[in-house]
Amino acid sequence: MLWKVIVKPEGSTLNSFEVAAALRLDPPGDSQPLNRMIDAAARYAENAMGCSLLTRTIQATYYDPAEPVYLPRGPVQAILSVTHTPANTPIAPAQYQLQAAGNVESLAMVGSWTWQQPLVVTYTAGYGSQADIPADITWAMIAHVAHLYNQRESVSLENFRDVPQSLADFYRLNSRHGYAT
Repeated sequence: MLWKVIVKPEGSTLNSFEVAAALRLDPPGDSQPLNRMIDAAARYAENAMGCSLLTRTIQATYYDPAEPVYLPRGPVQAILSVTHTPANTPIAPAQYQLQAAGNVESLAMVGSWTWQQPLVVTYTAGYGSQADIPADITWAMIAHVAHLYNQRESVSLENFRDVPQSLADFYRLNSRHGYAT
């Protein structure tokens, strides 16, 4: 399975003024370093949890009809299209259903038919906007930004700090990795 983002998310996962207040900093205005730390924390969170925080459109292509059709980088909001060979034939929504088990979503074919490779699934994924991201994930990212801010002067490998174990554990517990990404 290969996947790619075909419509990128808009906006930021965290409000820089809220982050600055949590870090007890003056209001950031147009603080490029703080915004880069926010982007780095959000990217780390998405990769560690295998999710999409802000809404985006993803296209996943599958080549083995025997394998489950896991949809990466959920939560899945809506299936936009499902096509397969020959000639990108559309599959009617009545012929598949979205299934969820824990934090992992997959596409299941209804009935006894199978698809011909490749199968291409286009869908929207993410929690929605900044306001829709669960509070615990938001606070974990703010804690991650605080860690990055406190370690911003690390210039050598000797004093470079990894992500704190508590954050690594949080991201692992909220992981959507029920499959190989």
